[in-house]
Amino acid sequence: MKSKVKKGILFSFLISFIIFIVGISISYTLTYLIPGDPALIILPDHFTAEEYLAAKKELGLDQPLFLQILLYIFKIIIGNWGPAILGNTGEVSGVIFLLIPRLIFRMMNPLVISICLGLIIEIYLRKIKARISKNIVLSIIFLVFSLSFIILASFVYLNLYLARDFLNFISSTIIFIPIIILFSYYKPKNKDIINDISSNSIFIFLAFNLIFSFYFLNNFFFYNNGYSSYLFLALAEYDFYTLNSLIIIIIITQAIIIFVSNLLLIYTKHSKKIDSEDSEAKNEKSQKNEIINNFNSDEKRLELSKKEKIKSFIKIPSSFIGILFLFILVTLIILTPFLAQHSRQDILTSFTEFYNLSLSQMLALILYGLQDSLLFGFLSLIVSLIIGSIFGFLIQGIGMISEKTKNIFRIFIMLQLFPIYSICGILMIILLGDIYMVRIGVIVFSISLFFAPLFTYYISKPKLKKNNLYKGFKKILENILILIPLIIGLAIILNNIVGALGYQGSYYGYFINSGIFEIYNAFFGILFLSLAIFLVSFPFFLIYEGLSAYFNNQKIEKERNLSVKKEIPNDS
Repeated sequence: MKSKVKKGILFSFLISFIIFIVGISISYTLTYLIPGDPALIILPDHFTAEEYLAAKKELGLDQPLFLQILLYIFKIIIGNWGPAILGNTGEVSGVIFLLIPRLIFRMMNPLVISICLGLIIEIYLRKIKARISKNIVLSIIFLVFSLSFIILASFVYLNLYLARDFLNFISSTIIFIPIIILFSYYKPKNKDIINDISSNSIFIFLAFNLIFSFYFLNNFFFYNNGYSSYLFLALAEYDFYTLNSLIIIIIITQAIIIFVSNLLLIYTKHSKKIDSEDSEAKNEKSQKNEIINNFNSDEKRLELSKKEKIKSFIKIPSSFIGILFLFILVTLIILTPFLAQHSRQDILTSFTEFYNLSLSQMLALILYGLQDSLLFGFLSLIVSLIIGSIFGFLIQGIGMISEKTKNIFRIFIMLQLFPIYSICGILMIILLGDIYMVRIGVIVFSISLFFAPLFTYYISKPKLKKNNLYKGFKKILENILILIPLIIGLAIILNNIVGALGYQGSYYGYFINSGIFEIYNAFFGILFLSLAIFLVSFPFFLIYEGLSAYFNNQKIEKERNLSVKKEIPNDS
């Protein structure tokens, strides 16, 4: 048991350490590729060639990129974060000491409250035995999450009248809580400690990145002296070391949260000692008695089967509503050429003043946005599925040769994929946007990378046996099928966050950004677009909930039937 715990702690430390090292390396490389010269930071307005070479040597920029990264990591560890254009001290440390208290107050405070409340609600949710009640509660949680843009727009509007710190705290907490609940509830549980840490890390990664994305957007809308403002200023001024440091703060925060979360998982789930074989025998006996009591008669068994068996996925309320919503959306998209009275070009050229759009122009904007949102969601799904499948089936192929080698290789692959989360999503798009200009391909690729490790994990998890490949591939297909609506829904949300930050990738988000600073005049227009984001993402979350419930209930029923077959004849 002790060796098992030590192995788990070592694996957790490796994850966090690799995130730190590789995350900084990726951040440094991407910022280095942005047009600009870091040496100019410490040079005067007029300088000679000798002064320029001396500045490059002082900063270590005369070395190959690999050595520059190693030197930069060493300097960070010893506390030398580099020179800065921003701030009053001329040092990055001055900017960091200025921003960390704001980061703690504006992000960490609502995050801590959200974690506490979210986990309490999640524990209560697991205790609900009635499936309909549980589905209703989950649907409400998905509903609140899908309403994030409406919640944010409403609180930004109230910012004209009330204290912004209070509004930021309330809006952040309301948005963060559903994320905490959903990712802790749907996180898979594994008996193997390494698999459990892998799944825990993936879901914590996803939750943290979504939370950070909304924090970044909140900060952008509410403040002109916060994290978002300084990051965009650092990009505009090409303040190389400040830009890297702002990203590294998030990388370090994420690495610490992952490590602490994994330690809690290890000591709460995997460090409990089993006293003796007698205790196992007692547990088996009690389970056996429970099975016999529950299925003592054919009549009771048939009655229980009628109550609990889900004959069709469509009959699950959330699935039915989600599919109905999706059918309506697809119908509207097909009818867009007939319903929209304005072309795309007309909408773009008339969008000089958000609040002057007519009702017909707003309707056309919403209809074209539906097309773009669904197209983006499916493109992100396809790219992330391709990337995840390459690594997932590579692990499975090795597993067919040797299960032990598969586990080792799987650990290696997951350790390589985890750093993707360190600066992926919002920050990756912002950095790539300044290198290549923000195009739809950049956003699709960045967000697809965000979900690729999730597909890798679920594709590599089932065992493929040579004598029963059908069963293994069926399980893989089920895993992929469950993930599809979740990935599409989250990709649409992330795409609109990117658009709301001012990057022209999302129809809805980009136009929300255009009107948010004129919110007093454009509030209802922003509200309509936020409602459209809700309508296009919510059906996918409902379908995901329905699929999860359907396959989970099938699994429970299958296990119950196997238990009945094994136990009842032996005791008759």
